Amino acid sequence: MANCLVVLIAFCLAGILGVFGDLCPQPAALAPSCTCATLAEGVGLSCRTVRDVSDLLGALRLVVGPITELSVSDSPQMKNFGLESLEEVPNLKELQSMMLFRVVINMAASPKPLNFPKLRMLNISKNGIRDFPPAMLGNLSELTYLNLSHNAMTSVFPGHFDTLKKLEILDLTNNKLNYIPPLTFQGPVKLRILKLGRNALRDLSPEMFKGLKVLEELDLSQNVIRYLPRDLISEFKDLKVLNLHRNWIIDIPGNTFSNLTQLDRLVVSGNGLKYLSADSFKGLDFLTNLDMSNNGLEYIPEGLLDGLKELEVLNVSFNRIKNMPVNLMKNLKSLRRLDIRRTLITFVPGDIYGLVTPQSNVRVLQLLS
Repeated sequence: MANCLVVLIAFCLAGILGVFGDLCPQPAALAPSCTCATLAEGVGLSCRTVRDVSDLLGALRLVVGPITELSVSDSPQMKNFGLESLEEVPNLKELQSMMLFRVVINMAASPKPLNFPKLRMLNISKNGIRDFPPAMLGNLSELTYLNLSHNAMTSVFPGHFDTLKKLEILDLTNNKLNYIPPLTFQGPVKLRILKLGRNALRDLSPEMFKGLKVLEELDLSQNVIRYLPRDLISEFKDLKVLNLHRNWIIDIPGNTFSNLTQLDRLVVSGNGLKYLSADSFKGLDFLTNLDMSNNGLEYIPEGLLDGLKELEVLNVSFNRIKNMPVNLMKNLKSLRRLDIRRTLITFVPGDIYGLVTPQSNVRVLQLLS
């Protein structure tokens, strides 16, 4: 009886190993450009330089178990590839992560909502996408990460992202967006990171970011923004990083950022900044990193830094500043790095504008070079 039990257990173990150990086909059976790996929850398939859609679909069908991760890259030779064609493959119903990188997706061939109910991560960057139907993302209710960067999109509208209630990260970097209508992002109420850098945004509508109450990071760098309306960012109570690098902003009026009470890092470098008021950074009580480098600033107003008691890094290099108020930095007890290189300052007082005291923490000084 005991021997029979041992045989039965061995038989069951062999069956289990057969089910979970042979999910991937033999490498020789796959296309030369595809690799397959067994994962904790299914199978991961990665293909590069695929020449034809039929080759990709054939590789997908050879996989025995559910495919949970799919990566297709560097395959611009595939013609008229539509995302809808992937729905023909039954073992993609458990898909959780999909990356289609440099594939040249034909959005006209994908007019219906994608039916991947468990998809959490979707990266379709660098595909020459000009537009996509608002309904395309309609069934992706579990999506938390969406990357549409490095495409040729000229517009996004309210409705594009409305159904993505769990979306946390949206990357629209390096497209051709010049305007974003009000309420475009009101759907993804859990959005924490929004990347809009390297576009052509000029005028920001007052309700452009309405609904983004838990946003933590906003990248607006390398656009052509001239003015940042105070009401535009007033709802960002949890914002920690704001990147405005390389825009056309010449002035920061007082209290512009006063509602951003949790802001940790502010980048306004590479603009045409000429004017600051004593209240330009008022309310930024928890700011630790401030970058004002590469602007046209000629002076720093007295009191500008008074409320920045948590500031650790200050960069005002590559400006036209000739001198600064004597006690400009007297309240910067946490400052560890100061950069005033390539300015017109020819003399720095011994206490460095009130910074150097027995209690100061400054570690790195980059002064006149």
